[in-house]
Amino acid sequence: MERINEVEKHYVSGSAANKSKGVFLMKMKRCHGVLLGGVIGILFWISAAGADSEMIDPDTIPDLVTPVIQGQYNITKPGFEVLPDNVGFHAIRVTDNSGADLYPSLNNGILSWVHKDSSGTYQLYQWDVSKDVSTASKQTNFDREPGTLSSYGASAVWDEYLDQIKFWNGSTIKDIAKGWVPSLFDGKIAYAKKYGRNSCGIYYYNGRSTMAIVNNQKDCFDVSLYDGHIAWSAFDGHDGEIFYWDGSSVIQVTNNEQDDWAPSLYDGHIAWVGEDGHDFEIFYWDGSSIIQITNNDKDERAPSLYDGRIAWEGKDGIDWEIFYWDGEHIRQITDNDVDDEDPSLFGRAVAWLQEDPSGGDNEVYYKVIESPDLPAVQAFPAANVTESSATLSGTVNPNGKETTWHFEYGTSYSYGTNTSSQTAGNGSTDIQVEKTITGLSPSTTYYYRLVATNSDGTSSTSRRQFTTPPSAAQVSPPLSRTMPAEDITSTAATIKAVINPNGKETTYFFEYGLDTNYGSRTTTATISANSSDVTVTASLSNLQPATTYHYRVVATNSEGTENGDDKTFVTASAMPLPVFAPSSIISYLPVVLPVTNGDVTQIKPLGIGDINNGKFNLHIGLPLFAGPIDVYLAFYSAAVDPANFYLITPGPDFEKFGTTLTPFISNTSGPVDEKVLATDLDVSLLPKGTYSFYLAVTPHGVGLEKSYIWNTDMVVH
Repeated sequence: MERINEVEKHYVSGSAANKSKGVFLMKMKRCHGVLLGGVIGILFWISAAGADSEMIDPDTIPDLVTPVIQGQYNITKPGFEVLPDNVGFHAIRVTDNSGADLYPSLNNGILSWVHKDSSGTYQLYQWDVSKDVSTASKQTNFDREPGTLSSYGASAVWDEYLDQIKFWNGSTIKDIAKGWVPSLFDGKIAYAKKYGRNSCGIYYYNGRSTMAIVNNQKDCFDVSLYDGHIAWSAFDGHDGEIFYWDGSSVIQVTNNEQDDWAPSLYDGHIAWVGEDGHDFEIFYWDGSSIIQITNNDKDERAPSLYDGRIAWEGKDGIDWEIFYWDGEHIRQITDNDVDDEDPSLFGRAVAWLQEDPSGGDNEVYYKVIESPDLPAVQAFPAANVTESSATLSGTVNPNGKETTWHFEYGTSYSYGTNTSSQTAGNGSTDIQVEKTITGLSPSTTYYYRLVATNSDGTSSTSRRQFTTPPSAAQVSPPLSRTMPAEDITSTAATIKAVINPNGKETTYFFEYGLDTNYGSRTTTATISANSSDVTVTASLSNLQPATTYHYRVVATNSEGTENGDDKTFVTASAMPLPVFAPSSIISYLPVVLPVTNGDVTQIKPLGIGDINNGKFNLHIGLPLFAGPIDVYLAFYSAAVDPANFYLITPGPDFEKFGTTLTPFISNTSGPVDEKVLATDLDVSLLPKGTYSFYLAVTPHGVGLEKSYIWNTDMVVH
């Protein structure tokens, strides 16, 4: 069985124990300069993800919030008794073949895994655990070797060579994005992505569009998604820590001087593998405090969490075995002379890989691990939902022991309210249970589950939800207000509006044109049903300079359509051609992005990215000019060459400033929007000192005697 060495194992997730492959494609460009008579090479490292058109501007991504847990000082040490497994529940050997089986993923009653056949082809297999194991079958082939697998029912997601994330919806495969370690939940995907050297981000694809959760973290790994919430591990500059996004803000769950990796997320709770100063143990966060589940002198890894229960692989002194924590006790699920790895827990069953002693490859196993004497529960969809009440129902099987039941419900994953406890008797068959809850608020999403308890313990269903309809006062067409335009240039503008959907799914678009007949419109977009103000925007391009434009928003829901009021903006004039050589150069401090403006004294055409994080981007931004122009770009640094200026020429390349001048851009009227030094120039490769960048604009074919010249400086400490 292929093993993961002791260093690599800290960088892998439980259900997808792939090696951290270091698959960032790096390209290099060479910058030529003279320093003390010698030639130095400046390396420009460009992440393959940097060219991805889906990439989101890092400046739009929120910073991490202050950690809510400062160190592991509130950890409860374990006192859990290790119990023998109930041998009455035998494991099912799902596969028995000569090829390798990898990455078992059990979710919503479907077990998925990767199989490599004798020809070297990788295939996706699935088994409905409610049917005979002989019904397991191949679903599709992989184009390349997958590095991970995450499933939800019959759908699955994985990353392939070059970090291409693929999504299988049960019938077809779709390319999602460049990234790695994806996690799937109900058609939505969270994943990590590299966009600079030693810099990565966490991204969330909701089935239609992608948003970035965080940026500027170091080496993100082990992403876990559950119902719109995300957990992951990343370096904090010293070691691996656990981070959590609750749908609105980011929490740093751990903050210590030891490694924490491989989080598994369920319903706002997280299990992970963490170092306790001696070896790696299993830890659990219940949303407020940390519990250390294991405490021994052997390594544990690859936790899989489901509803407060955890399965993981641990050393028993000889090889790797599967262990299980039910919230009170630890149970060793396997006990043999071969390796058992990569557990995937769902409900009261676990799937894992076991080394085949006769064949030397891996096989997939499946086992129900809970006692049958716990009550069995099932919750049904809510019925008779009104603006203030709903009927919850389900079934309870006491399994022969006196059992009580109740529903938990509330507006968050923590529920917060219980119905009164009711008896289900001590029979051995399903009984129907039902409870009507009242005092609800209109236009509100509620979460609920059914809970049953007997002398053997407590069972609970997965979380369900429903949304109350709006009250009569809330049902009306959307409210829409057109807002002033922003970011107006000679050819573009951003128009805005505020829309309140009034509890109904609402579509909207902007109309715009030269008068109140408009004549043009933006693409229609959708706002989900809610009763809050939502700010919406649209970017307009290819506009005429020095022109007045009218615009308004149009919003529609099932109750009607409302037009926003008419507003206007005037595009800037095209910047005039240079007609004189300025007596002085217009200097300014660096800006993150260029500032385009029709006024020669206000424009800031050179933008320099944040150099505090060890990198920067040199970006040109120029507005429309009244005629064709040439653009020259140069830099000077005494730290590189105290005797010479250098022109940055197309490519980009570099040449000494001389009598023959090569424009960086020739014969254009603009606008110009271009990153000059690609992306993420590694500042650590530059000598320390001041770097002055100059940009000159001249009429096409005319020398620098007629020009506008701007200058900005960057200091490398």
